[in-house]
Amino acid sequence: MRKKIIIAIIIFMSIVSLAIGIFLIENGAPNQPSVPTDFTTTVISSTRIDLTWTNGKNVDTTYIERNSMSSWRRGEGILIYNDTKVSYQDIGLSQNSHYYYQAWSWNQTDHVFSTTFATDDNTTFVNLPPIFALPNPVNGSTNNPFSFTWNIQITDPEGDVFSWTIHCSNGQTNSGTGAANGTKSLSLSGLTNLTSYKIWVNATDPTGSGLYTRRWYTFTTKTNLGDTPPVFGTPSPANGSTGNLLSPTWSIPINDPQGDIFTWTIQCSNGQTNSGTGASNGTKSLALSGLANSTNYKVWVNATDPTGSGLWTRRWYTFTTEKLDQQQTQMKNNFALYTIRWGGQSFIPTVKTLTRVEVYMRKAGSPPSDIVLSIRSALTGDDLVSISKPASQIPTTSSWVEFDFSNILITPGSTYYLVLKTSGGNFMNFYYWGYGSGTPYTNGMRWSSFIGGIIWTQFPKFDFCIKIYGFT
Repeated sequence: MRKKIIIAIIIFMSIVSLAIGIFLIENGAPNQPSVPTDFTTTVISSTRIDLTWTNGKNVDTTYIERNSMSSWRRGEGILIYNDTKVSYQDIGLSQNSHYYYQAWSWNQTDHVFSTTFATDDNTTFVNLPPIFALPNPVNGSTNNPFSFTWNIQITDPEGDVFSWTIHCSNGQTNSGTGAANGTKSLSLSGLTNLTSYKIWVNATDPTGSGLYTRRWYTFTTKTNLGDTPPVFGTPSPANGSTGNLLSPTWSIPINDPQGDIFTWTIQCSNGQTNSGTGASNGTKSLALSGLANSTNYKVWVNATDPTGSGLWTRRWYTFTTEKLDQQQTQMKNNFALYTIRWGGQSFIPTVKTLTRVEVYMRKAGSPPSDIVLSIRSALTGDDLVSISKPASQIPTTSSWVEFDFSNILITPGSTYYLVLKTSGGNFMNFYYWGYGSGTPYTNGMRWSSFIGGIIWTQFPKFDFCIKIYGFT
């Protein structure tokens, strides 16, 4: 009887164990992780494939293997990733190679993998040799100078460093190693007249594809035009011009017809000069300063081609400065300008053309609007010319501020008015215009308006500080 009971217990335990095993097989461990979803491979280059995925449930880490076969059991591939993120860059791959990937989920609590895996595969790009763009000058070009820089853009599609050489049939060459994408060049010199030259270019990617690109190009030099000296263009300011500023920059284009380098000098009759050697075609200039009012100046220009024709070009030009036609520089006090407080100064010019005006002024506080200067033939009339300046261009200490406007024609001997105004501000944020009393200026007087220029009040014993420039 005891033996039958023992046999029955053993049979019962076996049935229970079998039932538990079947349950676990069908339902998994309590924290069985689910397989990664959206597992995707993206080819980035000839040596890199990016992997992305979405974690499932009960996942602590993602375990990824790579292989050259399409299917394998876990542990038979190359382990490339085992961490908590949802992306990975697989680098150092071979070009034009097909790779397979399998990804499992891992649950640390139950020490168990997902029952299945996610998979994807892809092929790396082919590593291409360097690529050449169009050269400069273009292939087959003619009329090229005897000294210039030949260049070409070289690009490795994968961004690998490369070695390069540029060799000309005249024997001149240039090269580089470990170079990055960009323009490579060869400086050429001593080329002969009306001659065809060949350029060979080689670029090799030794660490990537190992392949190279080789091309050759041609160009022809120009015909020697003979003994042709440098040529001058039109100067600025123009020859014989009048009404020029007292500190102008005088300039002139100088070009050698053969493109040869040259020497040049520009000298003004006031003693100021500028020069250059080994110069190329372009505008050459002389910055002038301290010129006198209403004065005629002469400028001499010389340009010599010492390595080409050996000849020179020499010319002289003239210009006349503007005249300081009216001025009142004595300053005793200031008049505040804001909103409806305007200032005016009458004057009688002796010139036919006005070029610019300077007023002695400053700002107080932070004026919110521009200061505006106008010239009128009547205080309440229309503006003949008007120009504004922002508060940022007005100093905080009294100084001469220039208003340079387009030249206007006027009638000498007639009365005109300078009007200075602003649309905003208040007694804390305004502009000051300096004025004097009992001044020696006899060609005008100070005027003020306290209602925005509708009505003006004259002050015969006072004059605002002004400088008015022009020419006849």
